[in-house]
Amino acid sequence: MRTGARPRPRSLTPALALLLGVLAPVPALAAVLHVSGRIEDGRARLDPVLLLDREPPPAPKPGPLTLRILDSSGAVLTSVPFAAGAAYAAEEGGCRRLDGLLSLTVSLADAAADRMAEIQVLRGDRTLGVRRSTAWQPSKVAGEAQRPAPVAAGREPRAVALGGGRVRLTWDPATHPQVVLKDPDGGIAGFLRGGSAELDTDRRTLDLDLLDGLRRLAWRVEVE
Repeated sequence: MRTGARPRPRSLTPALALLLGVLAPVPALAAVLHVSGRIEDGRARLDPVLLLDREPPPAPKPGPLTLRILDSSGAVLTSVPFAAGAAYAAEEGGCRRLDGLLSLTVSLADAAADRMAEIQVLRGDRTLGVRRSTAWQPSKVAGEAQRPAPVAAGREPRAVALGGGRVRLTWDPATHPQVVLKDPDGGIAGFLRGGSAELDTDRRTLDLDLLDGLRRLAWRVEVE
């Protein structure tokens, strides 16, 4: 027998390979903020943001803009430099370039996620745009925890069957300017605005995320 010979690795059985895959480290979920919008005429028009729990994304590419997150007292929780992007929109006769598009996803520390009351987009020292919750109130106390805007009594979302696999969904857009329609598996099926939308669905319940500008409130509505 030869001494010092290295043992040859044995191939994994399918069962062992599956077990090792199950035991492999899974990236921890984190609070993640997605900001979108567009800069036009020197102003940033910001959509209601999405605050999600998912794997931490890579840091955005640095640029001349800054995303600043504040608490209700105006204290800065975090600042992130980034750059605006561009896209092309297909139109009759060709494509049109759209500049100044805002789309960035950043991880938040737990403290920032809990206390976030306002986001700002700046270029240098100039504030281009601000987004707050519709429930925002200023505070003299730094670090107050924030909650989603509640649904007012009598203003609850309502879903009515129209027949033919159509449902009309209505809600209060002054409190929740955007609604996320969830699919049965919990994924995003669509973004709705304006306080009213007609949906192609035969579902008897609708799962929603009501967005108040900065936060989301999970809501389930029965189709009447």
